[in-house]
Amino acid sequence: MNMRKLVVAAVLGVLVVGQAAVADPHRLGAGVRYNRSASTLGDGVDSDGLSYLLSYQLVPVSLIKIEVDAEFMPSSLTGNGTAVIPQLYALLGGWIYAGLGIGMPYMDGEFADDPIYNIRAGLDIPIGSIHFDINANYGFTDFDQLSDFESDNVTVGLIARYEF
Repeated sequence: MNMRKLVVAAVLGVLVVGQAAVADPHRLGAGVRYNRSASTLGDGVDSDGLSYLLSYQLVPVSLIKIEVDAEFMPSSLTGNGTAVIPQLYALLGGWIYAGLGIGMPYMDGEFADDPIYNIRAGLDIPIGSIHFDINANYGFTDFDQLSDFESDNVTVGLIARYEF
């Protein structure tokens, strides 16, 4: 099975499970990711480094979250038109959490040949029915890259989700 079919099947599987689990908490929201090195934040935010996210989370049991995102990267980031990256995450934890995600960039009418992976750690701060998710992300395309960790590849994100 090629990787595109696997990603599509995984996203559809999460949506089906989410539909079947109507009693579980659902969270829907939007946010931004700063796709410049987190170490540059002290120098100010470069608005050309922002991508935008739509996000859905299912919390089937305490401390486990399944998340489906659609990230929209403008041409200021890709250098060649807008890209959409559907992503799937498995996250563990409560207000402090961490997890692993996979995404498949879509640009110019076709999916990329290889997926991207993302390690995420963050804070999920609930205020009433709204959850504020402040996260750090480390993206890579090959697990061999983990042995050569580059702190310049860490990005930050903020997502606000409404729980229903």
